[in-house]
Amino acid sequence: METKRSNKVLVVVAAVLLVVGIGAAAYALTRPSTSENTKSDGQSAKEMGMTDEEHANMDSTKDEGATESEYVITFTDNGFDKATYTFPAGKVITVKNNSSMDLQFSSDDHPTHRDHTELNMDVLGAGESGTFTPLGKGTYGFHDHINDQFEGTLVIE
Repeated sequence: METKRSNKVLVVVAAVLLVVGIGAAAYALTRPSTSENTKSDGQSAKEMGMTDEEHANMDSTKDEGATESEYVITFTDNGFDKATYTFPAGKVITVKNNSSMDLQFSSDDHPTHRDHTELNMDVLGAGESGTFTPLGKGTYGFHDHINDQFEGTLVIE
């Protein structure tokens, strides 16, 4: 009786594996081709008048040739490492907390943070980073909401 039960279990397991294998093969054979580098919006590079490389880089948040350090505001145990940061318009800016304490990067005016709300971030723990994109050219005041004596200015050109 034990052998008959073991044989039934083996048959059921083999059948399940066979069905899963057939399903996986059918999916692989019927999914859309990626040879034209189709994005999630369904348009291929060819349809958008781009090369595959341009299309592949379309979702990138960094400029070609830009190093990560070009658009970074760094916070240390002594506050922000610069009083003024100047970056080009339209760039994603990274705030790195290189301190041993929490940082809550916030726009002026303290404590309401209403001047440029797109700058306001949740608390960044030691070693964490966050990003934001300023809405346009101008001068933006910012500070650490937790320790508001740490402040700086962001100039977007």
